[in-house]
Amino acid sequence: MPKLNRSRWLPYQREILRREWAITDRPSPEKMSQIAAEANMHPSRVKVIFLNLRQARKCKARGMVESDSEEEEKSLKRLNELFVSARL
Repeated sequence: MPKLNRSRWLPYQREILRREWAITDRPSPEKMSQIAAEANMHPSRVKVIFLNLRQARKCKARGMVESDSEEEEKSLKRLNELFVSARL
């Protein structure tokens, strides 16, 4: 089975996610559906993004940002870029 490529967020999607993250890190299910519709994403993807952001923030606060695989490094770098751009 071929490996699936990770999709990238489009600039307008990134801006929507940043804006909503600045408001709250735990949007309600209804708000997540609204965000997903506005960003043209599946609601479960939005949910996972917020889960990952909260987890990355938690690990960063504990100083646990170390990882040993390239995939984890890339993922953390991507989340950190989102944090920096959202001014967290």
